Amino acid sequence: AAEVQQAQSSSSSSSKSSSSKGWFSKGGSSSDSSSSNVEEEKQWRKWVDERYVKLITANIYRNWDESWDTFGYMTEQSHWNWAVQQSVRVAGAVLMWQIGSRMPKKYGITGDLREALYKDTNDFIAAVGSDKFLGGDTPNLADLAVYGVLTAVKGTPTYNDVVLNTNIGQWLSRMVQIVGESCEVKKVPGKVQ
Repeated sequence: AAEVQQAQSSSSSSSKSSSSKGWFSKGGSSSDSSSSNVEEEKQWRKWVDERYVKLITANIYRNWDESWDTFGYMTEQSHWNWAVQQSVRVAGAVLMWQIGSRMPKKYGITGDLREALYKDTNDFIAAVGSDKFLGGDTPNLADLAVYGVLTAVKGTPTYNDVVLNTNIGQWLSRMVQIVGESCEVKKVPGKVQ
C-alpha cells in the first residue's frame, strides 16, 4: 500500500518526457512536463475505462469456447459447491456468449477482436516507452488501471493470449513486483499464472 501511495504521489512529479508517449502526446516544453504528465495519465485512465475494459470484455466472451472457459475459470475461483459451479458455468456462458456477440457493434470495435486487443495493448506499452511504467520509475494510476483490468481476467484464454502475443510481459512482471499477486486467485493447472 505504501508503494502504491508513493507511486500516486510521484506520478505528478515524474520527469518523463511526453515526446515518447504515442498518440496521447500533447507535446510541450520541459516547463510544462508535470502538467502534461498529469494530462497524459488522465487520458490513459479514460482510455482504460472507455476502451480497454470493453475490449477485454468483448474478447473473453467472443465465442462459445472462450465464454465457456472464462466461466470455468470464474467458477473454479469460487467457494461454491460443484452443483452451483456447474449451474453458474452453463447459465453464465450461454448468456454472456449471446451478449458477447453484440459487444463489438455496441462498443464500435471493428475487425478481429483479438488483433484489436493486441494492438491496443502494444499501444499502451509503446506509451510507456523505455521507462519502467507510464508513471516513470513508479506506477501511476493509469498503470494500476491497466494492471487491474488484466489481473481481473487472469487465467482466461484472453489473458494468456495477451501475455503471449504482445509486448506487455516485462511491464506486467514489474507491476507484479510492485503491486503483488492477488491473494484470492487459486492456482489452476495448465494456465499462465
